[in-house]
Amino acid sequence: MENIYSRQLDIFNPDFQQSTIHIFGIGTIGSYTAFGLAKLGIKNIHIYDFDSVEEHNITNQMYRKENIGNLKSESLKETIEEYCFLNTCVSHNVKIEESNIREIVQNIRENDIVILAFDNMESRNLIYQNIKDMKVNLIDSRMGRELLRIFSLTNLPTNRKLELYEKSLITQIEDIPCSARSVNYNGMVIGGLISSIVKKILTNDKPHFELDFSLDTYDLIIES
Repeated sequence: MENIYSRQLDIFNPDFQQSTIHIFGIGTIGSYTAFGLAKLGIKNIHIYDFDSVEEHNITNQMYRKENIGNLKSESLKETIEEYCFLNTCVSHNVKIEESNIREIVQNIRENDIVILAFDNMESRNLIYQNIKDMKVNLIDSRMGRELLRIFSLTNLPTNRKLELYEKSLITQIEDIPCSARSVNYNGMVIGGLISSIVKKILTNDKPHFELDFSLDTYDLIIES
């Protein structure tokens, strides 16, 4: 077979990628991100989620109607294997809580990339508090309405922006009603941006610390 990644090799060659990517939460943000990274050719992807696919997930997440009622972790793994020529995605059906946090983070190794894609601050804080002293790279992604926010921190725990990031763990983007929390094009955009940030980290190109973008007004804020 011809190299299926031949159109992107001058931008990113997956053959030289060694780190494992850990995606915590595979709803709108996490499912699009996992799919995008797999399409990019990244082979070592671990996905973590405890939920099952519900009917309302079909419009704004990377799931199909035949997945309804099944575990998100297994459903997304199957989709990646079917559509991305990739059979090394590892799924973890696990609930993020104090009682099993040590077991969860033991999969993470030095220089791995951890992506937080939760829809709540409690789970985000719990993972962060247990990896902040590890030499890893962190991408924290948040969205609501037509807003998105991404924090990128390389080389924990020495990153100079760590204090600023920790202050962001106090609040969500805003108080958003359930009926306005997620729309599919927001998930597609944020999944693509996170994939680009992962590429930067893997090719030793430093990403921006914070990116805020509104798909409603097209206002963009970048903090280096």
